[in-house]
Amino acid sequence: MTPTEPDPPTPLQQCVGAITTGLDGCTAAVRDAVRTCFVAGGSTCTNISLSADASMAISMLTNNVSASCDASLLTEAGYTIGVTELNAQLTDQCVGLNTTLATRTFGGPRGAVLQSADVQNNAADPACLETAYTESSSFAEQTVNAYQQCLEAGGCGSILSDVATLANAAEAAIAAACTNGDRLEALVGTTPAELLDRTRVDAECQVANTNPGATGISLECAPIREVRAIQAYEYSTGSAVEVFPGTETRDTTPSTIIPHTIERGEYVQIEMDPATTGAMCGDGSPYRFWIQPAPEGQPLDNLVVFLEGGGACTGADCTNNILTAIDVANGGGGSSRLNNFLSDNVGENSGRSGFTSVTLATNPYRNWSKVYLNYCTQDVYAGGEGGEQIITVNVPGAGSVDYPVQRTGGHNVREAMKYTRNVLWGLMNEEGIAYDPAAFKVAFTGSSAGGWGSRINYHVAADEMRWTNAALVNLWGLAVDDEGVFGAGLRALFSTLTPLWNSDSTYAPYCQVPECVHAEDQALRILEQMDTSRFPRQHYSLATAQVDQTQSNSTGFGNSQTALERWGNALRATYCRMRDPALFPSQDNLHFFLPLVQRHNLGAVAVYAPDNITYVQWQANFEAALAVDDSVDNSGNVINPGASNELTLDPFPCTF
Repeated sequence: MTPTEPDPPTPLQQCVGAITTGLDGCTAAVRDAVRTCFVAGGSTCTNISLSADASMAISMLTNNVSASCDASLLTEAGYTIGVTELNAQLTDQCVGLNTTLATRTFGGPRGAVLQSADVQNNAADPACLETAYTESSSFAEQTVNAYQQCLEAGGCGSILSDVATLANAAEAAIAAACTNGDRLEALVGTTPAELLDRTRVDAECQVANTNPGATGISLECAPIREVRAIQAYEYSTGSAVEVFPGTETRDTTPSTIIPHTIERGEYVQIEMDPATTGAMCGDGSPYRFWIQPAPEGQPLDNLVVFLEGGGACTGADCTNNILTAIDVANGGGGSSRLNNFLSDNVGENSGRSGFTSVTLATNPYRNWSKVYLNYCTQDVYAGGEGGEQIITVNVPGAGSVDYPVQRTGGHNVREAMKYTRNVLWGLMNEEGIAYDPAAFKVAFTGSSAGGWGSRINYHVAADEMRWTNAALVNLWGLAVDDEGVFGAGLRALFSTLTPLWNSDSTYAPYCQVPECVHAEDQALRILEQMDTSRFPRQHYSLATAQVDQTQSNSTGFGNSQTALERWGNALRATYCRMRDPALFPSQDNLHFFLPLVQRHNLGAVAVYAPDNITYVQWQANFEAALAVDDSVDNSGNVINPGASNELTLDPFPCTF
């Protein structure tokens, strides 16, 4: 009997095969190219896609997809974008997956940890980091293959346990190479389990790229349009809960949680499920944040992310801050900052709302997509998943109460950014636009505690979301040193809090605590990783008054006249260190707005000397310059060197 010849593949099968096998082959080739490059050279790996092996793999992928697919076949396969747009997404996935893994394991896009003297002088450390990279990359490949197999077989009921088994094997291999995994956490801030969990999500991005019409699976990384959202802070009468033991009760149940299709230009509040995301407020309630896609006709991939301010609390002496944070989280009277944002208030004292305003003519971000991250953990967005601290508070009528405060601010940022990516990906694909992270223009910013958080979490935007054209805009969130005394205390404080807050997992792998606490420390690490030759928006700007009672008091200096003078002088000294080209060779992408006034929030419409502009106008000038060329200099900086009539400050400007 003559064997039956298999039926030739249909055009649809050929198209889908070109996508899936092509992306698998491309990521495997780039994985090896990335590993070889980082292990051999480190700083030479900033543009891995131009290496010979990676370039060939990308060309093979995109050429095969172009040859095998057309618009009708992609539509039949479940895509809403064309061949050109799909190739852009696939190219990003091919290169981005492995460069993100390399950033996590080798320490930034330039391999800062791997190439450090400490690691190079310890024979076990390079092997630990290389194993972490190869095992996490291999785990990603195995995860993608497991999804592909179960989808093709028509049933993925066991996929989660199958992937968990793969993760356990990879975790054991990393632990064996990294002293039970402890050394990996010491070097780059993540445990093997955390590393692989983040890798799993990256692998799901690839599954979503190659299986747009898949059903029966739930992916953390995939384009979405319909979301479950709360549209406003509305509370019904009925059941009430105690905010603190012995305090008044207030209802905290949203009146409406509905499936909602996000529309252009419309605010929608997203509620994260603590059980599945780990994102929560200080009292354990669900974390909520706001998204507003760009108005019709405006690019969705112009994005401003704003981290709300609101102080910090690190010990038992800050009961009021904790109470206020929980009140804001539950929509109580302390939510005026949020109300300013939503009502588009741009008055003199509404500095927080300037960059999110849609009516302020000078706001360069008024027509951008906007994300507003609420602040309800009082940890300057430094806390990681599972971070918790027991605070003893004095409650009227109840005495001293030990209250577990959730310190998950940095993890909340990460989860909100993942969700934002998914929403924008869905909206863009629905409009036939490629979701290409490298094409995004991003301003990652925040005020006060949010300014601290913007520095701490900038790497999430630039490295994890791969929005590589992201500018860091820190508004009045400067950590200053006071002749070494305050600096030593701050480092000691963060050394104590880091294990409680799980901050290691929040900080960038190349910027760990407690060494990477101060503004100049963090700026140095960030600037070392920036590459304006390829990503022209990778600039760091800082705006703050030279005399700031809030910052002085909250960072331990106090609020007396002598304390304010010490803080102002420390700020000037910090500025001078950051302007020292011996410490910061990349001066062209470091920018300052430091008017000599005494206030915390620089009002959105207040005019400041010597250039007589608002801080929003200063940022607009900065954005305009970025749009013209890649080499914005410091000529537009507003630095008022004059003396104050009220305070005695050290001479300005700096001398080197």
